[in-house]
Amino acid sequence: MKGMRIISEIAGQSFFLMFLLVQVVQAEPGRWQDPEYLFFKATDFYEAGKYDDAIEQYQLLIIQNLESGPLYYNLGNCYFKKKELGKAILNYERAKKIFPTDPDLELNYQYAKSLAQISYAGEDPSWQIKVIDKLFGATTIDELTILLSTLYVCAVSILIARLFIAGIRRYSRITLSGLLFFLILVSLTFANKVMLLEKEAVVIRKKVDVKFEPFDRAATHFVLHEGMKVQVILSKKDWMKVKYPDKRVGWVKASGIEVI
Repeated sequence: MKGMRIISEIAGQSFFLMFLLVQVVQAEPGRWQDPEYLFFKATDFYEAGKYDDAIEQYQLLIIQNLESGPLYYNLGNCYFKKKELGKAILNYERAKKIFPTDPDLELNYQYAKSLAQISYAGEDPSWQIKVIDKLFGATTIDELTILLSTLYVCAVSILIARLFIAGIRRYSRITLSGLLFFLILVSLTFANKVMLLEKEAVVIRKKVDVKFEPFDRAATHFVLHEGMKVQVILSKKDWMKVKYPDKRVGWVKASGIEVI
């Protein structure tokens, strides 16, 4: 009888442990889907020097379409610690699309570029491009959208006011002209930023050969190094046709670059 009681107690304890295990297993998947949990888990891995594990957690957030500036910034830092400068610069570029004025991001971005020894020998931009970049280079597409909407509403409001208020016509012409000029300037900046979406890419390998044609045996036109930025012109199976800032064009293996 005593042996039966012991067996019964052991069986009861085993059942209880199994019940707890089932509850943990059922709860864990939901917990691993929680963005806040994943983010702080990744941060813990990063602080412990487990960069691969941190990258895995951040990638889980990206898979859930939970992209953010801090996420890409932290991801870039992980790759930087792993000395993978190409992927570090790639993720810093992605973060800059979301919050371009962050000083820490800019500092890390420029430092990574200096270590990668990146220098562009492209054509000197025109003064118009320099002015636009000076005025709106640090603005995101979302911010430009809001600015465009505001300018448009102001311009329409002035035009309507001119129809019904005679006294405003004399003073509104200069204001309206300046407003329309600014609206065109912002529109051009917005169009340029949209045009570059999913067309800019960063070299993520140590060295990538740029071919004259999309074939392995084709002659090499020039060489790109990790962290360099190019513009994607065309995709063809495992190859991408790219343009370097100095206007040279060629084909690279798609595995050697990644779109920002």
